[in-house]
Amino acid sequence: MYHHESPWPSAQAEIAALCASKTPQDKLGCVLRCCSAIMNLLSLANEKAVPADDFTPVLVFVLVKVRLE
Repeated sequence: MYHHESPWPSAQAEIAALCASKTPQDKLGCVLRCCSAIMNLLSLANEKAVPADDFTPVLVFVLVKVRLE
C-alpha cells in the first residue's frame, strides 16, 4: 500500500549505517532509529489506521530495498 509513496529513505539510511557501527549498542541504536522512522512515517501517512498493523511488511520492504541497493 505504501511502497509507491517511497518515504522510506530515512529508514533505509539507518539500516545501511548498521554495517559501519562497531558496538552492539550502536547497532541496536540503528535498528531502533529505523523502526522509529517507519512508525513515524506510517502514522503520518494514515491517521485513522493503526501503524502497528503495517509495521512488519514495511520493515521487510525497507530491508529488501537496502539489500538490493
